[in-house]
Amino acid sequence: MIDHKDLKCLVEIIDEGSFEAAARKLNVTPGAVSQRIRRLEAQVRKPLLVRRQPPYLTESGEKLMSYARRIWQLHNEMDRNVLNEPNPVETISVAINHDSLGDWFLSALHAFTNATGIYVELTSTDSEQTDELFQKGQVLAAVTSSPNTIPGCKSKLLGPLSYQAVCTKAFAARYFEDGINATSLRQAPALYYDRRDRVTQGVLKHFGVRKGETPHHYIPGTAELLQATRMGLGWSTVPSGYLRMFGQGETWVQLYSGKIQTELHWKTWDLASDEIEALSRHVFQTAKDYGLL
Repeated sequence: MIDHKDLKCLVEIIDEGSFEAAARKLNVTPGAVSQRIRRLEAQVRKPLLVRRQPPYLTESGEKLMSYARRIWQLHNEMDRNVLNEPNPVETISVAINHDSLGDWFLSALHAFTNATGIYVELTSTDSEQTDELFQKGQVLAAVTSSPNTIPGCKSKLLGPLSYQAVCTKAFAARYFEDGINATSLRQAPALYYDRRDRVTQGVLKHFGVRKGETPHHYIPGTAELLQATRMGLGWSTVPSGYLRMFGQGETWVQLYSGKIQTELHWKTWDLASDEIEALSRHVFQTAKDYGLL
């Protein structure tokens, strides 16, 4: 039987980035960490880590990691609820897409931490990457644009995250004097969050324009993207809720009146701890409050 302490060792190596850092976190020697990993690898009869700096998981390691985090979470829950043993400060790893983090998710996090005293380690990336992190077992829950599930997990629709394609009045006067069309969009600088920004690409596609046909900047941050738009660096697609909260003081020109939405899903593992279930309740309540559901 696999020792849960060995699984915890594997988790800490990945989270801390080295055998030495994991040893410090676990208050053991680096030699003890190496011994535990060798024992795990002997039990599964496959290498679990590529021993580089930083170490990373093999395919077998990724499969084991998806169980390791859940097992350790349930172990902490058992200690607290059955043995009445205090746990160290708990954190739950969650993958969140950039726009949800900038728009509505922090309200769910605030409510959850106030109610439970449990903290969250967020990994912010695009909606497709969050799904990949979840499938690799690097997080216990994720907000993702993919409804697909893998064995042992469940996915539930959160609802559509809405966006607005906007620019300033001065920018519109400069580039869209003759209207918003394929010709003017090919001249007007666009602001992308990053190279995976399919929302902005979708607006261009509606007008028959490809990404490579327009001048553009990459601005990796929701707040920074809005600030760049306010400064007139280009037009952008901004989450509607974020624009309402932080876009005040500017008269925005909407480039596109149609719906710009991304369907979001909340993924957790079937064997979820009480903490994950509590987080799920706050996530769905906040999604409802923000009009996603």
